[in-house]
Amino acid sequence: MESLESLSSSSSLAWNSSPSLSICCLPCASLPEPLTVVKLEEVEDFGIFMERFLAGKVLASLWLDHVEGWYTHKDDFNILFLTYEEMKKDLRSCVLKLCNFLGKRLTEKEVDVVVDQATFNKMKADPRANYEFPSPDRMDHNKGHFLRKGTVGDWKNMMTVAQSESYRRNQSLPLSCTLFDSKNKRQGMQPDEKYLFTYKGFYFQSVFTSVEYLDSLEDFEIRDSDVFIVTYPKSGTIWTQNILSLIYHEGHRDGTEKVDLLDRAPWLEYNIRNVDYVNRPSPRLFASHLPYYLVPKGLRNRRAKVVYVARNPKDVLVSFYHFSKTIVKLEEVEDFGIFMERFLAGKVLASLWLDHVEGWYTHKDDFNILFLTYEEMKKDLRSCVLKLCNFLGKRLTEKELDVVVDQATFNKMKADPRANYEFSPPDLMDHSKGHFLHKGTVGDWKNMMTVAQSEKFDSVFKERMEKLPFKFCWDIHEES
Repeated sequence: MESLESLSSSSSLAWNSSPSLSICCLPCASLPEPLTVVKLEEVEDFGIFMERFLAGKVLASLWLDHVEGWYTHKDDFNILFLTYEEMKKDLRSCVLKLCNFLGKRLTEKEVDVVVDQATFNKMKADPRANYEFPSPDRMDHNKGHFLRKGTVGDWKNMMTVAQSESYRRNQSLPLSCTLFDSKNKRQGMQPDEKYLFTYKGFYFQSVFTSVEYLDSLEDFEIRDSDVFIVTYPKSGTIWTQNILSLIYHEGHRDGTEKVDLLDRAPWLEYNIRNVDYVNRPSPRLFASHLPYYLVPKGLRNRRAKVVYVARNPKDVLVSFYHFSKTIVKLEEVEDFGIFMERFLAGKVLASLWLDHVEGWYTHKDDFNILFLTYEEMKKDLRSCVLKLCNFLGKRLTEKELDVVVDQATFNKMKADPRANYEFSPPDLMDHSKGHFLHKGTVGDWKNMMTVAQSEKFDSVFKERMEKLPFKFCWDIHEES
């Protein structure tokens, strides 16, 4: 669920220096109704109509009362908040949010159709949707269309500067709830665009990739010998990078090679070291946080391999929170409660945990994929290493297997300069605030989350999590 501040954050982008925000779109958008709808009083003078709007003397009364009222009583309803502006900016993301909220599962093709048909121009041309069907005794079609422009910021073409200032004076006073308080935006629900950007409904780190590069990944050439480690952040990515490096490279096992994990299994979507992936020798190992629908299409030929590791989301949340405080290139959110709200709303790097895990599992038949959980790796690492070897077609001797299991324990990995990511430069990581690898435990969420926060988390995630095939361990000490 989104906070009241988040309802304004996407809208504020359309206003530039104006303090009036998206409220000012409303008189402009509403103006055609009195002129075109026969059953509403026609007010020719825009200034008079604006004064009525500010006083709440229009159909549906005062805008502020309406929005504040619904938000203030949000806990009384099963409710999803969206803004017109975020729908304009990223319609696909909003359609996915609606599908998730409504419990509707659409194929990618069906989502594409919905997004295409729901664009304003398509809707305006659709006789089923454009409300051109009202009879003449209800609407005067000579004076305009029911659907007008469908834009953001058209108020600037209608309001004078004086009217805009009058609007600001009248509408800013009742907002004691800081609906549009720019000082609170940074620590509100919406992530800072300095750090993250959305691409096809998914959040990426701004500094390490671009839209152009992500576009190119669709046609990235896949080899049959490629192996992709796919995770949601803080779910065991580095651990799995290390295990696969130990399995594939003797020099990593015996310590004769000093190659770190960022070179052993680089990030597909974040080519941080500008590696020539095309000419990289086989077998190529890659790490990725990509959702299933953004991976190279060649992966769907089911020859290259995908190892997907999932972790219980409460531990993911807590680890993610600590991680964001150490990484310079991620926005630091001091308040854990605010970070949790963002996490539950998918307003973090890699978006919503549920979407990521659900998406990969639902489309498992499209890939050659092995699913593991962080918790089963903690409980029985040797068994998981054997599963990986069998899946990857790698035969290790008992002695080699013992070395992999020993070197892949969390404490050994945290002490290994090739694996602990302590090689990250100061402009990437603030080492004074913590380590890249945190605790590597199961159940640490209990030391961070309050009872109320845990209950809130369950209320948002529980229903969809129950439909997943994974049996997550929430505290390894309580497992038999």
